[in-house]
Amino acid sequence: MTEIDLDKVGDVIERVVASEEGLELVGWELKGEGPRAKLRVIIDRDEGITHEDCVTINNQVGTILDVEDLIPYRYTLEITSPGLGKSLDSSKDFQRYMGQVARVRASAPIDGRTSVKGRIKRVSPSSITLVDSRGTEFEISFPQILAANVVHAPASTRKRPEGGGEQ
Repeated sequence: MTEIDLDKVGDVIERVVASEEGLELVGWELKGEGPRAKLRVIIDRDEGITHEDCVTINNQVGTILDVEDLIPYRYTLEITSPGLGKSLDSSKDFQRYMGQVARVRASAPIDGRTSVKGRIKRVSPSSITLVDSRGTEFEISFPQILAANVVHAPASTRKRPEGGGEQ
């Protein structure tokens, strides 16, 4: 098995993504070894990423990794967005998707439910507030959240935040 310095690979990816204004590195992973290996880099920006963003990051990351020979075998480099079911892992993520629909799985029941789906209404330093389709508000503290994801809604029903949210 060939040893790869994953710290160096990560440093290259972080530097390249940080050099592109507005882009954020969501995460990356290297799976497999040899010709079937895949390096997946997940990027995002507030207004969403474009095909051109992916091409730019692909060209830059691929060139540097190849020149520095950090992955000494053939691999597939994939640049992608978080997708429709983006994981919400921080208050910053919830803030970015203010007004969007999210599904939150909680460690303890909230009004008898451990899974709540609703529009993100408010984000504070310690909790979020979701409003379900019936108008019921659910305040969920960050320590209670086991998992949270953006839920795809048709473009015609999406609501954009009004004036941001609480910090």
